Amino acid sequence: MKSGVQEKMLVITTHLPRPIVEMLDRLVKYGIYPNRAEAIRAILSLYVPETLRRYNLLGNDDDDPENPSSEWSFRRKNSTMISFKIPKAQSELVDFMAEKTGILSKSKIVRLALDYYFRNHFSKYYL
Repeated sequence: MKSGVQEKMLVITTHLPRPIVEMLDRLVKYGIYPNRAEAIRAILSLYVPETLRRYNLLGNDDDDPENPSSEWSFRRKNSTMISFKIPKAQSELVDFMAEKTGILSKSKIVRLALDYYFRNHFSKYYL
């Protein structure tokens, strides 16, 4: 669906672990998403709000938030570099999450989002 106003898209380039790329390719192959970029945009739109809730970053100060950066590690050795576009509004939400969690790399947030999504929705095939 196209609107009369064209939303500005920003390019992100990142290295993704091969298992994540393989899962993205499966989603495309089976017609769930038309391409990797669309899959990533959809996953980010699900993941960013969930992460803000998970780490108690929505203004509820009852508990200290966990440090999400300590849960994941990444090695570039077994990765694939990809580029994709996201809408400016989604980029701003990712920036907000980066500021709140202390993870200042959009690439790392993308990797975390994809890892979180596949672990929670496709763990039978992903792990």
